[in-house]
Amino acid sequence: MKPLFISLLLLCNISIGFGQTTPDSKRVKQAISAIEKGECVLLFYEERFANDFEKKQIKELEIVSQLDFNTIDSIYTKNSNPNVRLTLFHILCSTYRSQITEKHINAVKDKKETVTICSGRNTQKGPLNEITAFLYQNSEERKEKISDPEVSRLVKEAEELEYKGPVDFEKMIEILNKANQLEPNNPIILDALGNAKFNSKIDVEGALIDFQNAIAYSQDQRALEFRHHNLGLSFMGMGDIEKACKEWKNAGQTGASYREQHCEQPFDTTIYQSPDQALILNLKLGKDTAFIVSSHNPPAMSDCYAKLIIENKELQKLTIRDNSLRFCLENSGTELYLEAISADGRKFHFFTETEISFFGDGKDLIIAPKENYTKLINLTQFHQFPNPGTYRVRVAIRPTKNISGLNKTYYSNWETLIIVPKYQRDF
Repeated sequence: MKPLFISLLLLCNISIGFGQTTPDSKRVKQAISAIEKGECVLLFYEERFANDFEKKQIKELEIVSQLDFNTIDSIYTKNSNPNVRLTLFHILCSTYRSQITEKHINAVKDKKETVTICSGRNTQKGPLNEITAFLYQNSEERKEKISDPEVSRLVKEAEELEYKGPVDFEKMIEILNKANQLEPNNPIILDALGNAKFNSKIDVEGALIDFQNAIAYSQDQRALEFRHHNLGLSFMGMGDIEKACKEWKNAGQTGASYREQHCEQPFDTTIYQSPDQALILNLKLGKDTAFIVSSHNPPAMSDCYAKLIIENKELQKLTIRDNSLRFCLENSGTELYLEAISADGRKFHFFTETEISFFGDGKDLIIAPKENYTKLINLTQFHQFPNPGTYRVRVAIRPTKNISGLNKTYYSNWETLIIVPKYQRDF
């Protein structure tokens, strides 16, 4: 049942409402009948993923969701069909949470009939009493809504553009900007506007401002947690794990799994020095500037090549198996890795989900005493700098199973690297 409840958790953060017009009683009876006979209960949907049956059920859900509390209460009391009970209970939790009484809870408390939930891409089953209990425990009265009917129309128009590929993001942003002007500081609109700007890469900085404003104007606690969590995902997509972790810490239980996976892992911020002069690393940048080619989806940097000269002063012999002197992130376990210090003097925490693989030439590389070896490295191949600025960078070499004769970690000199946004790149 756990995967089902995780999916239902998303439902608790969604306000149901499709309009202000009250349907006539005949149409309501038709909708209730269709829900009774349905092969599954449609609680939440994404129309672009809906099958033919679900598209029909969407229309019935729209009708029932327009009913006032007294009408829903009456149908809920008289109709014991599990599909109808679950549908109406979800509407009660989403729209009339404060008016739910023991009567509504007791009506499903001991009902263990299996109900099938369909939601676009997933179909899952569970006991009626457990699902309704979970919905009630994880719901709260929705305080956020769009008040102006014209604004509701604009937001729906913008949402429909997303389902008509290729998406016209410029048009979507134009419509949502108009909605934001008519009903300013509405977190629902600000969220949608930020997503359009971010997903299109048209205005990433503006998107982050919209997300922050949506958080500032949030009225629902659970919506607030989800917005912090989603902003964390945005920073994660940009490669800025430090900012992502700050958002997930503000996301409460919603961000718990991401905090555990990405933020509670050890990261050594200490700036160490080479233990002696037995091995000297000399780093020389080809250019002192690199560009943010793509901020996210996925993040990408321009190439930034540097020469690393490894000079064996006093070690007996270094042997690199298969001539594979690998270079990647500090947490990747490779022989070589990059360190960077940002303008505030702190060690920068790089983040990536890229899987790496290296292949040597089949011959061992030997660096004898008094000899040196030069390796060309692309510093930004696996290292994303999400924020423009001036950094100091260096390369370290450390003992691994792939290299023998090395028992300590040595560090190169520091070089200055300037990170520039893509729109400042001189093409």
